Amino acid sequence: MGKVCLKCDYERKPEDRAPDWQCPNCEAVYSKIEEAVKKGIDVKKPQLTPKRELSERLSTMIVTTTPTLPGAEVDKVLGIVAGDSTYAFSSINEFFGSIGRAVAGSGQSYGTESHLVRCREEALKRLRFNAANLGADAVIGVSVNVVEFSGATDNGVVVISATGTAVTVVG
Repeated sequence: MGKVCLKCDYERKPEDRAPDWQCPNCEAVYSKIEEAVKKGIDVKKPQLTPKRELSERLSTMIVTTTPTLPGAEVDKVLGIVAGDSTYAFSSINEFFGSIGRAVAGSGQSYGTESHLVRCREEALKRLRFNAANLGADAVIGVSVNVVEFSGATDNGVVVISATGTAVTVVG
């Protein structure tokens, strides 16, 4: 009978090519797994690295404008989170955008509208990231605000800011 991995329950076979100190199935180091078991750590449960945990939180993050989550209960309020994004524009961009609107008749100015959509998405992405860093499961009460700062030269900046309340949920 070969060595059995305490992490994945794989029984080592004589034909396995992995080093003697490593499980051929899950690539765990036998001595580290045995040490973890002695400390009472559940080695069967996948241990997430901080980066992996953040990625996991981001992929399941709920972001809503509502103050509550239907079917779930807020467990803990972690605080206010925000995400901002900016877009600089000029009168030249607007001039070419107006020509596009006149020719295509679509009412869309590539120079502004598509950039503003990307800016809003970026602001919400940053909001999610900041919430995930706090350990949040969701962001409730989200508000998206747009502020324009124009200069005397017809150049300006649009700031899109998304704010909300980071929470952990039960249910």
